[in-house]
Amino acid sequence: MRKIPANTMRHRAAFLVATESGDQYGQPQRSWRRASSARWVSIEPLRSREAFIGDQAQTTDTHVVRLSWTPDAPTTQQRMQVLHSGRTFDISSVVDEDEQHRVYRLMVTERADGTDG
Repeated sequence: MRKIPANTMRHRAAFLVATESGDQYGQPQRSWRRASSARWVSIEPLRSREAFIGDQAQTTDTHVVRLSWTPDAPTTQQRMQVLHSGRTFDISSVVDEDEQHRVYRLMVTERADGTDG
């Protein structure tokens, strides 16, 4: 049974969910709202070997975010982001590690372009 050591959960992050609507001209507009209260998470950059493997698989994941299990977990069914200290991460996958409902592992890509996606 895997648990996250408390000393690695040192980042306070908010989860944002996108809502889509049309403007007065019918053009799509995206706005972001908090999906839940801020959570303690672990944010780790991918090691160079993992990043290389990721490049081979045509992915742009840059970090792994881990958080304790919760019934209202982030999903890839709805467009979501992680916000931490002014940094924005797009969520590309969500895995329930060991399928034990203890730890979620999110593969994320940091948005370096300053846009909200």
